[in-house]
Amino acid sequence: MSRSFSARLLCALLVAGAAPAFSQWSTPTVDGTIESGEYGNTANGTNQISTNTSQTWYMTWDATNLYVGITNANLSEGAVIYIGTGGSGTTTGNNYDGTSFASLPFAAQFVTYFKDGYNEYRTSSGGNWSNPTANAETYASNPNSGPNTREIAIPWSAVTGGGIPSQFNFFGYLTSSGGYVYGQVPNDNPQGTIGTSATYTQYFGVTNTGNGTSTPPFSNEQPSGFSAADEAGFYHNTFDPFYRSSEGSVTEQTQMTLRFRTLHSSGIWSLTLRAYLFDTASGNTTGPVDTNMPFDQNITIGSTEYDVWKTVVTMPSSPTIYYYKFKINRQNTNGWYSDDYIDDYDNLNKDGAGTTTNGEPFNSFQITVYDPNFQTPAWMATANVYHIFPDRFRNGDPTNDYCVNGSSSGCPSFYGQPPSDDIAVTTWNTLLCDPNNPSSDCYNNFGSIFYGGDLLGVQNELDYIQGLGFDTIYLNPIFYGNSNHRYDTDDFMHIDPALGGDSAFTSLITAMNQRGMRVILDGTFEDASSDSTYFNEYNKFPDVGACQSLSSQWRDWFQFLDNNVPCTTSDYNGWDGFNSLPLLVTSQSDVQQYFFSGASDNVLLHWYNAGASGWRFDSAPSIPNSYWHALRPYAKSYNANGPLIGEIWPNASQWLAGDQMDSTMNYRFRRNVTGFARGQYGWSDNNDNGNDSIIPLTPSQFDIANRAVRDDYPLTATFAMLNLIGSHDTNRALYVLTEEGDNGLVQAKQRLELAALFQFTYIGAPSVFYGDEAAINAPSRYSSSSGPVGDPYTRAPYPWTDQPGDPTIYGPPDQNVLAFYTKLGHIRKQYPALSSGTFVTLLTGDTQQSSTAPNTYAYARVGTNQTAVVALNNGSTANSASIPVGAYFSDGTTLVDEISGNTYSVSGGNVSVSLPAISGVLLLPSPAPVDLTPPTGSIALSPLPNANGWINTSPVSASISASDGSGSGVNQIRYWIDNASPSVSSTSPASASVSGQGQHTVGARAIDNAGNISSLISAAVNIDLTPPVVTVTGVTNNASYAYNSVPTAGCQTADALSGVATSASVNVTGDNGQGYGNFTATCSGATDKAGNSAQPVSVTYTVQAPPNVSSSANVSSTGFVYNKIKKTGTETVTIKNISGGTLAGPLQLVLSNLPAGVTAANSTGTWGGNPYWTATGSSLAPGASVAVSVTLSYQAGTNFTTTSALYSATLRN
Repeated sequence: MSRSFSARLLCALLVAGAAPAFSQWSTPTVDGTIESGEYGNTANGTNQISTNTSQTWYMTWDATNLYVGITNANLSEGAVIYIGTGGSGTTTGNNYDGTSFASLPFAAQFVTYFKDGYNEYRTSSGGNWSNPTANAETYASNPNSGPNTREIAIPWSAVTGGGIPSQFNFFGYLTSSGGYVYGQVPNDNPQGTIGTSATYTQYFGVTNTGNGTSTPPFSNEQPSGFSAADEAGFYHNTFDPFYRSSEGSVTEQTQMTLRFRTLHSSGIWSLTLRAYLFDTASGNTTGPVDTNMPFDQNITIGSTEYDVWKTVVTMPSSPTIYYYKFKINRQNTNGWYSDDYIDDYDNLNKDGAGTTTNGEPFNSFQITVYDPNFQTPAWMATANVYHIFPDRFRNGDPTNDYCVNGSSSGCPSFYGQPPSDDIAVTTWNTLLCDPNNPSSDCYNNFGSIFYGGDLLGVQNELDYIQGLGFDTIYLNPIFYGNSNHRYDTDDFMHIDPALGGDSAFTSLITAMNQRGMRVILDGTFEDASSDSTYFNEYNKFPDVGACQSLSSQWRDWFQFLDNNVPCTTSDYNGWDGFNSLPLLVTSQSDVQQYFFSGASDNVLLHWYNAGASGWRFDSAPSIPNSYWHALRPYAKSYNANGPLIGEIWPNASQWLAGDQMDSTMNYRFRRNVTGFARGQYGWSDNNDNGNDSIIPLTPSQFDIANRAVRDDYPLTATFAMLNLIGSHDTNRALYVLTEEGDNGLVQAKQRLELAALFQFTYIGAPSVFYGDEAAINAPSRYSSSSGPVGDPYTRAPYPWTDQPGDPTIYGPPDQNVLAFYTKLGHIRKQYPALSSGTFVTLLTGDTQQSSTAPNTYAYARVGTNQTAVVALNNGSTANSASIPVGAYFSDGTTLVDEISGNTYSVSGGNVSVSLPAISGVLLLPSPAPVDLTPPTGSIALSPLPNANGWINTSPVSASISASDGSGSGVNQIRYWIDNASPSVSSTSPASASVSGQGQHTVGARAIDNAGNISSLISAAVNIDLTPPVVTVTGVTNNASYAYNSVPTAGCQTADALSGVATSASVNVTGDNGQGYGNFTATCSGATDKAGNSAQPVSVTYTVQAPPNVSSSANVSSTGFVYNKIKKTGTETVTIKNISGGTLAGPLQLVLSNLPAGVTAANSTGTWGGNPYWTATGSSLAPGASVAVSVTLSYQAGTNFTTTSALYSATLRN
């Protein structure tokens, strides 16, 4: 996690399941009655202890007093306690009732004697005991309670002369007159008549008296008396099936045979197996559970005889970490044998054989007991993971950058500070501003410097990423946040606008799906930002946040210390003490519903639906195990193939028993591989390396350390590990692998390649932090007391050479290192043994060939039909190693090194290789070419498009073919229609069916068995099933037109899809030879570009007969008179039938050739563009006349006379 605030801290309490539960301080009431819980946690027996003579002792303390209670002992007989705090003191006892011991098991400085009627204490500072101080301690008894209960409060000031000691040792007993001892603690001390010459050897050690962290008083018995020879004979080895029947993790209820060896000459009386059971579901530890180990057999090794002790233990029926150790018992002496690791980060000393201690140690051997149904996503075992810190990878859309001109994301306020354009870095290749430098402009500004990297930048570089052989991307947080790392989340349901917002994520997912790539998101579920929607301490959001009101819907979500509203930074708990990260109450049901269990929507489900492939959970141990136990079933119901990856730096067994995480970011792997790659030099920095820095590892140590990590986890979890060399929380890999005396960065890059070779050939998914594959050189510029600080220097911008600025600040990318990583990425894909094969150690040169190959480590990955051999030389000089491979290759087999191309022959069951300094080989049976060439592909359509690119049938079949030439072979074809979710075919050709009108695109990419991906294959599928639309223009169906006013018939052709290829032409039929009558206009011959033909379209209409104009009718008028006063004139026009027959009506008078400016004012209508008037009557007999009143309007200044030239009058009937 490490969110640019400080080095992250993992409390040891979170991983302390190997020890008894810690004790809390208690303050009993000293009244002679022991109330339930008064002496703290008594249920586990470590704050109370029963004696061999039926007494019970109780002990606890606070800052002022040590409290002791005893039941079932004669109240008139004395109780004695000796105490030592680690300083000097007398080594002989004080005489109480004849029990003056000749020697004590530690340098006691205090003794007290107490019974009814009297109590005293004495002190010693290296000499004799002081005179007694009587009745200074608080004492009480009650014969009816317990029964016979006594209690005493011993002031720490009496013991130390000051306050509470940080640790102390003690033993006690009860005594009657004559030196008779009973009720002793520890029980292993002798009882009965002691006299004044006896010695006591056993005692209890309290190594920590801190409140909540203190050693339970009766949990740590200290023996003495075992000789070095005795201890040398004690032996148990988790790697040896004789001593432990199953190495590594086991499923529930497995029968485990455990053996322990002692020297026969040691005269051991008995062995006790002591176990503590860590329940992974609840996070609670129970125990101790003691099991007797009966004598099993005698064995002789060389000439030495040993006794072997054995027990068969049934493992628990639910996921559990079974911690165990051995108590060795002999008459008056006992000792302990347990694992000897330094802390939970120490892989080298973890598992295998252990060590002897006098008192019960904190450490334990462990057996991870996991759910037999535990399975991790199979694809994780073969994944190559590219880890991206989005703000520093690539800026694909500068318009969404914070605080630049025209930004779509604006310039927000963070944590109440005014907006500032100082947060934007507008030149990409720029040296990081140093927040640790008091002279820098960004002093103490760890999170608010933005380079502008975004999701489009990631999408635009998918060719680069996949070209390296990576198929999975792990993104640091992308949700709306308040910093460049975005671990301080504002809104878990939306993508940060400066990263492109939700639409950018959708676009990225579409592109990745088409490529067969996956994305793992970073979930920060332990806290939210104080400047978030939920908390809203700085009033940035309209909703009422938890900080603002007790009635806020989010108030109960956070760990408030009081009811102050609005809250201040001291009113709540923050992650690692940071007030910008208020901690969530993860046990709260509303919180769990929001993040994973809500029925309609929740954070997990929302982003799975949006296309996420899995989750990495930030700072997983900060949240109780019970939370993760509850989350897993929901997560797996949403996406059974979605990996759940915890950020857990030390031993992660407590989260990997099948009921919580699938795997972790494997920082234990990093510790091992960097220790090996650095050769003889260690490394220390402020990263979370535990109490032990990264130490240099010889080949045999490297092998043991890796084996220990594997043994702690179920194999399915090991295959799903994110094996990393660097991350956003560590110093850059190249920097860590640089040593004094190097020739520039030459050796550092060799060490990087050596580490990468192991990373890509070991069990688990290699995870590469962006830029490490290009040997990005971003050294720390600030050191803490622990060493160089990684954050923020490790988060340098990728040195793209096509971006502005100076790419030599952190680069440019080293093309040789890039080529090395590219080869590794594709080899791992091409040869499955490297990802799924069994791991077998072949050679540790420091123990097997120390004279010729002291720095060589060799191993095999043994697959179903294939075996690969890897040999690594971490030394500064060349090695010649003979690697035993006869179990996998017959003599004469030629092996080729995939890195250099050199070949080697198997002879006598061995292959001899010469390894230059800091180098390695990856051997496979020849021929084994490395495929770095992408496949090719094509799409064939049936039917084929016509010359215009269109098809007029549906469906259209698309056959997608791919070829890999002489390469590794096509693994899959991914194809899609119109950017829909891809379909996947493992055979070529693949078939797709495209239906429905419109312009479609079939897209495809082929991926070969080496992870190479083709360029985009696409084909346009344009389907038009609809003929053109043809319309007759000019004339209207069923219309009637005047003889000389008939519109011109025409055709209009349109096609909305493929377009018009041939327009329709018109053909008019029905002319009676006289230009009037019934007509049909037909448009035909139209086609579109898809080849569809339109049906003919016809319109029928009528053309009226022309008027009868002849001498048979005489039209006359008295004329129109213009004057300047009148603008209209009305005259009577007379129509007379001068024919011999009757003129049928209606009779219409048409005036034509009217002068300009003269218009008809009262006409009936127009015919042929001229006004006409309809006469009254239906017919006109021969010789008859009819008058028509005609009114004309004319403009002022229009002069005309009534001459016939002014207008023409025509009779129309």
